[in-house]
Amino acid sequence: MTRVLISDDDDLMRAGLAELLSNDPTIDIVGHAATGREAVERASRLRPDVVLIDVRMPDLDGIMATREVSRTALGVRVLILTTFEQDDYIFGALRAGASGFLLKRTRPEELIAARRGRTNQMLKRVRDTLSQMRRDRMEIELAVVARRADVSRTFLYTNNQAQQLLAEAKTDATATSSPSPTRPADATGSWKDRALNAEDAPRAAYAEIGNQRDQISRLLGQIRDLEIDLPADAVERITTENRTLRQDNRKLTTDNQRLTDRLKAARENNRFLDTRIARLEAELVEHLNLGQNPQQDHAADLRTEPGEP
Repeated sequence: MTRVLISDDDDLMRAGLAELLSNDPTIDIVGHAATGREAVERASRLRPDVVLIDVRMPDLDGIMATREVSRTALGVRVLILTTFEQDDYIFGALRAGASGFLLKRTRPEELIAARRGRTNQMLKRVRDTLSQMRRDRMEIELAVVARRADVSRTFLYTNNQAQQLLAEAKTDATATSSPSPTRPADATGSWKDRALNAEDAPRAAYAEIGNQRDQISRLLGQIRDLEIDLPADAVERITTENRTLRQDNRKLTTDNQRLTDRLKAARENNRFLDTRIARLEAELVEHLNLGQNPQQDHAADLRTEPGEP
């Protein structure tokens, strides 16, 4: 089952495409979008296998929407719907990450054939990936298969042929990993087994990378949701407030430095005044001592009688 999201600003076009594609039992219409931003948000949230996007959309054109879907919804394929055959539109869509394009005058059977062609391509990548993983004696894990085959996990969960391929690969891997009765007992520690065991670390690293990519995708989707919910002038207002706060911070830093310099100068002045006061006190004590000595000499002269040697 291929999950499809239809994005077109024309209500009749969306309804017609949905009715047309619903006639194919292998197609599941998971959602609709009337603007480019709705297409990006719903592709990130619903995780379809294929998104049909009109090249001319309000709010966010089809090429920009394709670029955002390719960035935020990893593994989701985009097909551009257009009434134009100009190279600029086609090349712009392909550069933005589109897997292909369809003209709106395309006959219904051609549209369904294009969808089936995309499904067959994804099945071929899954088949080749599973064959390579069996040759490399890797453990068959859905997340690893989806990443190496460049398909969405939803495709592996919902497509019957993909599920059958996974089941056969897991069964074959289990049978291959079971010990052979004719294998020598001393072959357990051979270089081949050690080489196979050395794959555990890269396999764990691949799994961790996959988990990190999924988390990044979820966070990017949340950021996109916040950007959509914010008012149109919110980013500009926050930027202006941030710039004003930085200017105030620089002014306060300058004022603090100026006050620090003034405090340092005041302390230097206090030390100079303390030194000056100590010097004046010493001079005053010296003058007082000099004033007392002449009076003592005069009093001694008065006590001396005349004629005494």
